[in-house]
Amino acid sequence: MILVLTFGAWLALVAFGAGSPRALGWRTWLARVVALAWAYVRSSPATFVYLFVVWTTTRVIAAVPASVAHSLLTARSTNLHNLAHDPIRVLVQSAFWTGGQRLTVWLPIFVFILAPAERWLGTARGVTAFAIGHVGATLIVALGLAAAIEVGQAPQDLARVTDVGVSYGFYCIAALLAYRLTRPWGLAWATSLLVWVAYPIVTNPTFTTWGHLVSVAIGFTLVALTRAPQVRRRATQRLLVPASAQPE
Repeated sequence: MILVLTFGAWLALVAFGAGSPRALGWRTWLARVVALAWAYVRSSPATFVYLFVVWTTTRVIAAVPASVAHSLLTARSTNLHNLAHDPIRVLVQSAFWTGGQRLTVWLPIFVFILAPAERWLGTARGVTAFAIGHVGATLIVALGLAAAIEVGQAPQDLARVTDVGVSYGFYCIAALLAYRLTRPWGLAWATSLLVWVAYPIVTNPTFTTWGHLVSVAIGFTLVALTRAPQVRRRATQRLLVPASAQPE
């Protein structure tokens, strides 16, 4: 259902951006819809390549026995044990696995948040922001967790817990997107995002919920990425329906 709703909403936005079929003629209008849909994908290449890779790994987890899935995810987890022995590998690989979650949960995020953010920031800056959020939040949470285990405030088995996923990078990008929205929507978006990530900390705190808050905070600090002339120029364009497929 989420897949159908996401695809339908995306097509509706693209169709809206294509103009009136009566004014253009149905054949011309349909050609514009197809062109805009392709431009939407082509203007955010990293997002859709990333989506394909995450879809592939999710399918792998769904297809193999539970014991194999657990081994695959544990080997790629950014837990304290793996970070101590092979930090670079797990920091990279952990971002491409969802821990067996249904990808339909993340599909709207890729289509309506990551893709527009990449088109606005440009591919290089978008990937950089995502990586900073993912790596930064992971390491900060790891340091906090290590300290908690050291003083006896957290159990020792958390050092080998399975921790993979796209959420830290996503929350960083979502926070950065607040600078793209005009007032008062940017402030409303930032406030809603903070409430969204802070509520689980109050009700059921875990190292992951703290990681989400940290990644949002990191996103807010990356305002310098939004000040490049190319980014400022793209901020005047439509956010969800690309006028061009040529991000810089």
